[in-house]
Parts: sequence; structure tokens; C-alpha cells
Amino acid sequence: MSDDLFTLDLSGMDLKDLIQVVNEMDSKLNNKIIPEILEEVGDELIDEERRMLQGRSNKDGSPTKLGGLLSKQITKTGKLYKVKAGYDTAAIKAHPESVIIEFGRPGKKSRKKGGKDKLGRKIGAVQSYSHIRAALISKKKAITELAENRFRDEIEELWEKEGKK
Repeated sequence: MSDDLFTLDLSGMDLKDLIQVVNEMDSKLNNKIIPEILEEVGDELIDEERRMLQGRSNKDGSPTKLGGLLSKQITKTGKLYKVKAGYDTAAIKAHPESVIIEFGRPGKKSRKKGGKDKLGRKIGAVQSYSHIRAALISKKKAITELAENRFRDEIEELWEKEGKK
């Protein structure tokens, strides 16, 4: 009958210290580590967007300067963090040609001749496909893995550092 029982010795553990260590880890993660990880993710996205813009040129054949207008912003609402990588409003207002190159002129669809093709499909219905969206799609898996691995490494490092105190 004594073989069916097990003993758990908690005398060596101080739960108050453990809770304090976990709370310190939480504050370090939220205030320092997560923003650093998201900065890296934003940098990866910006690099991919710039890479996709390398082959583009303006209508006159000159190279586009859109890559220099890209920026990133990290926002936090409650516990939700967001990485915004692309053109900010000031850059678009200062360089409206970037919007025209990327998305076409406003009203362009209505100026095209003919409304439907022989099969009854609307002509010109294909939406513009931004390099910003394409960069996110192509790098989504890579940046997710980057963020997860960095987060895991930072938690393990914090646990080793804080747990030994």
C-alpha cells in the first residue's frame, strides 16, 4: 500500500519569491523585450518591401525612391501589440507620386473603354496588389518564426537569470 503513495516536498520552495520573479519577468517582457522583438520584425518587413521595390522604376525610367519613404511603427493597445510597416501619412502627403505609382490614378477604372468583356466579366476589375501586402505574405512565416524563437530565447534567458537569484 505504501507503493501507491508519493510524497511531494515543497519545504525548499518559497512561493512568494517565485511569484515575485514571475512578475518581474512579465514587466521586463512587456516593457523591454517585446518591443525589441517587434523592432526586429518591423526591420525584416521593411527590408523585404525595399527588396520588392528594387526592380521598379518611375514612368520616365528613373529608379523609384519609394524605399526611402518606408517606415515602421509599433503600437500597443492593452495587451495587443501591432507592427505597422509601410508609408506614413506625412510621406504620402509629401510624395503623392508614390501612391500613384503603387495604386494607380484615382478614377482610372472609369476612364477605361468598355465595361465588360465577351464573357460578361468586368474589365479592369483586378485590384492593385501592393508590395507592402506582397512582402507580408512572402515573409509571414519567417517573421513569425523569428518572433517566436526570439521570445522563447528571451524567456529562457530571463528564467535562468531570475531563477538563480
